[in-house]
Amino acid sequence: MKYKKIMAIVTTSVICVSLSGCVFPNHSRSNQQHDATSSSSSKETWKNNHRQQTTRLTVNQCQQTPEALIKIFNKEFSDYNVTSIKADIERGQLIYEIEGVNKKTDKEAHLDINANDTKEVINRYCEREERHDIDDEIELETKNIKLMPKEAMEIAQKEVNSQAISSWKIQTNRQSETYYVIEFEQHHREVVIDAANKKVIATHYDD
Repeated sequence: MKYKKIMAIVTTSVICVSLSGCVFPNHSRSNQQHDATSSSSSKETWKNNHRQQTTRLTVNQCQQTPEALIKIFNKEFSDYNVTSIKADIERGQLIYEIEGVNKKTDKEAHLDINANDTKEVINRYCEREERHDIDDEIELETKNIKLMPKEAMEIAQKEVNSQAISSWKIQTNRQSETYYVIEFEQHHREVVIDAANKKVIATHYDD
């Protein structure tokens, strides 16, 4: 009888230990998952907020003229004609993205430079393209430009009543019309402005 009581006590102890071993680790794991989820959510919120703070262009940031940027590009790619210039922010840094083509060699060139120090080349490369793609590219014409990037940005901001510009781009179409495309963060709004007469050509809203 005494032996049976001892066995019962031992069995009961083993069951309790087993149960405690199952319950508490699960509870701890649940807390860890909750903490990980909260941490991940906080990081994502921070990233979103940080992204909002570092993706806007300000008027005073864009001081270079298209002509000056073309000269910088031609120092790197002397046999290429510039087709477009874009000001954009990548990883919190304002850069100029300049593209050009050489129709004799069917090559397209790309140059990224630091807007705050235009001597700093961030990225440069050229690659061969299909002939029909090269033929579609139009050389950027600057002789009729009366509108500088800073003024174009100000016109666009007034047009849509917003300061949140994410990028601007200047290029020329087949009718030899040079124009700016000013893009805003909210709803991917775009304002197209004629670089010669300074008039708003179109405003696009992406609902």
